[in-house]
Order: sequence, then structure tokens, then C-alpha cells
Amino acid sequence: MILNSKSLWGYIRMPYVLSFIKETHRKEIADYEARVAKNPSLKLPPLEAYTDYKQALKEKECFTYKLGLALM
Repeated sequence: MILNSKSLWGYIRMPYVLSFIKETHRKEIADYEARVAKNPSLKLPPLEAYTDYKQALKEKECFTYKLGLALM
């Protein structure tokens, strides 16, 4: 993304790159859901099951996280 913001051509191209990323993400989600429908054992565990879950919750209280969230 940073590569696309260093020139005028990059700024013009950025919406198309973002659109491509969005569409790719949608396809990956659909593919994941199809795989899980066929084989439920492939389902990802809940967030609480990850070892760094508590650390991630602490990071969400950080000033820089909240600032980034406000900028979005």
C-alpha cells in the first residue's frame, strides 16, 4: 500500500488496488466457508482459545491502537 502512495500514478492506482484486495478477501472468506461446510473440523478455534488473546486485549487499550481506530 505504501508503494502506491509515493507518486501521482500510485494515488490514481490505489482505489483499484484496494478494490482488488477487498474482492480477494471476499473470495477467501467464501472459500473458507465452503471448506468448513464440507469438513467442520477445519473450523478455526474461537479467539479466546489463542495463547496471546489476553495480550491482544491489553493492546486494544493502548493509546496508539485507539488513535488508529479513531483515524479509520
